[in-house]
Amino acid sequence: MLGAMCLVLALSPVATAMAHAGEPAAADAHQVEASIDLASKDLNPARYPDEALRAGHEGEAVLLVRVDAQGAWIDAVLIRSSGYRALDQAALDATRHWTYRPGMLDGVARAGEVRVTQRFTLDD
Repeated sequence: MLGAMCLVLALSPVATAMAHAGEPAAADAHQVEASIDLASKDLNPARYPDEALRAGHEGEAVLLVRVDAQGAWIDAVLIRSSGYRALDQAALDATRHWTYRPGMLDGVARAGEVRVTQRFTLDD
Protein backbone atom coordinates (compact mmCIF):
# COMPACT_ATOMS: atom_id res chain seq x y z
CA MET A 1 0.00 0.00 0.00
CA LEU A 2 1.26 3.50 -0.81
CA GLY A 3 0.92 6.49 1.44
CA ALA A 4 2.04 9.99 2.16
CA MET A 5 2.28 10.96 5.81
CA CYS A 6 2.46 14.48 7.22
CA LEU A 7 3.64 16.02 10.44
CA VAL A 8 2.91 19.67 11.12
CA LEU A 9 4.94 21.78 13.48
CA ALA A 10 4.63 25.46 14.31
CA LEU A 11 7.75 27.52 13.81
CA SER A 12 8.76 29.74 16.70
CA PRO A 13 9.57 33.41 16.05
CA VAL A 14 13.25 32.69 16.81
CA ALA A 15 13.33 29.81 14.33
CA THR A 16 11.50 32.00 11.82
CA ALA A 17 14.23 34.60 12.12
CA MET A 18 16.84 31.89 11.58
CA ALA A 19 15.00 30.56 8.51
CA HIS A 20 15.01 34.06 7.03
CA ALA A 21 18.52 35.04 8.01
CA GLY A 22 19.02 36.87 4.71
CA GLU A 23 15.90 39.03 5.11
CA PRO A 24 15.62 42.23 7.15
CA ALA A 25 14.99 41.65 10.85
CA ALA A 26 12.05 44.09 10.86
CA ALA A 27 10.03 41.78 8.59
CA ASP A 28 10.61 38.82 10.94
CA ALA A 29 9.53 40.77 14.00
CA HIS A 30 6.00 40.97 12.59
CA GLN A 31 5.62 37.27 11.85
CA VAL A 32 3.68 35.12 14.27
CA GLU A 33 2.88 31.44 14.37
CA ALA A 34 0.04 30.37 12.10
CA SER A 35 -1.50 26.91 12.04
CA ILE A 36 -2.92 24.43 9.59
CA ASP A 37 -6.39 22.89 9.63
CA LEU A 38 -5.47 19.21 9.94
CA ALA A 39 -8.80 18.09 8.45
CA SER A 40 -8.05 20.02 5.25
CA LYS A 41 -4.64 18.38 5.07
CA ASP A 42 -6.20 14.93 5.48
CA LEU A 43 -8.77 15.68 2.76
CA ASN A 44 -6.08 16.99 0.39
CA PRO A 45 -2.98 14.86 0.94
CA ALA A 46 0.21 15.42 -1.00
CA ARG A 47 0.16 13.38 -4.20
CA TYR A 48 2.98 10.84 -4.46
CA PRO A 49 4.55 11.57 -7.87
CA ASP A 50 4.30 8.64 -10.31
CA GLU A 51 7.99 8.86 -11.24
CA ALA A 52 8.98 8.76 -7.55
CA LEU A 53 6.76 5.71 -7.01
CA ARG A 54 8.28 3.88 -9.98
CA ALA A 55 11.80 4.71 -8.79
CA GLY A 56 11.04 3.75 -5.18
CA HIS A 57 11.96 7.18 -3.84
CA GLU A 58 11.10 8.09 -0.28
CA GLY A 59 11.93 11.25 1.59
CA GLU A 60 10.98 14.09 3.88
CA ALA A 61 10.62 17.71 2.77
CA VAL A 62 10.44 20.55 5.30
CA LEU A 63 8.49 23.61 4.18
CA LEU A 64 7.66 27.02 5.55
CA VAL A 65 4.16 28.18 4.58
CA ARG A 66 3.23 31.85 4.85
CA VAL A 67 -0.38 32.94 5.27
CA ASP A 68 -2.08 36.33 5.41
CA ALA A 69 -4.16 37.74 8.26
CA GLN A 70 -7.24 35.91 6.91
CA GLY A 71 -5.39 32.59 6.81
CA ALA A 72 -5.08 32.57 3.00
CA TRP A 73 -2.00 30.87 1.52
CA ILE A 74 0.64 33.38 0.36
CA ASP A 75 3.53 31.09 -0.51
CA ALA A 76 5.60 28.15 0.58
CA VAL A 77 9.36 27.73 0.54
CA LEU A 78 11.48 24.63 0.84
CA ILE A 79 13.60 24.70 4.00
CA ARG A 80 15.07 21.20 3.63
CA SER A 81 14.89 19.00 0.55
CA SER A 82 13.75 15.40 0.53
CA GLY A 83 16.60 14.75 -1.85
CA TYR A 84 14.22 14.34 -4.78
CA ARG A 85 12.92 17.23 -6.84
CA ALA A 86 9.59 15.49 -7.59
CA LEU A 87 8.85 14.86 -3.90
CA ASP A 88 9.79 18.43 -2.98
CA GLN A 89 7.50 19.83 -5.67
CA ALA A 90 4.62 17.56 -4.63
CA ALA A 91 4.97 18.79 -1.05
CA LEU A 92 5.05 22.43 -2.16
CA ASP A 93 2.02 21.92 -4.43
CA ALA A 94 0.00 20.30 -1.64
CA THR A 95 0.35 23.36 0.60
CA ARG A 96 -1.85 25.36 -1.80
CA HIS A 97 -4.81 23.06 -1.12
CA TRP A 98 -4.79 23.16 2.66
CA THR A 99 -6.67 25.54 4.94
CA TYR A 100 -4.78 27.67 7.45
CA ARG A 101 -5.50 29.76 10.51
CA PRO A 102 -3.71 33.09 10.74
CA GLY A 103 -1.34 33.93 13.51
CA MET A 104 -2.82 35.75 16.49
CA LEU A 105 -1.12 38.57 18.38
CA ASP A 106 -2.93 40.27 21.26
CA GLY A 107 -6.22 38.82 20.01
CA VAL A 108 -5.77 40.24 16.50
CA ALA A 109 -5.34 38.02 13.43
CA ARG A 110 -1.96 38.58 11.78
CA ALA A 111 -0.04 37.17 8.85
CA GLY A 112 1.99 34.23 10.02
CA GLU A 113 4.07 31.19 9.17
CA VAL A 114 3.75 27.49 9.83
CA ARG A 115 6.45 24.85 9.37
CA VAL A 116 5.32 21.62 7.71
CA THR A 117 7.24 18.37 7.43
CA GLN A 118 5.92 16.23 4.57
CA ARG A 119 7.01 12.61 4.57
CA PHE A 120 6.72 10.36 1.54
CA THR A 121 7.01 6.66 2.39
CA LEU A 122 6.32 3.50 0.43
CA ASP A 123 4.33 1.00 2.48
CA ASP A 124 4.42 -2.73 1.75
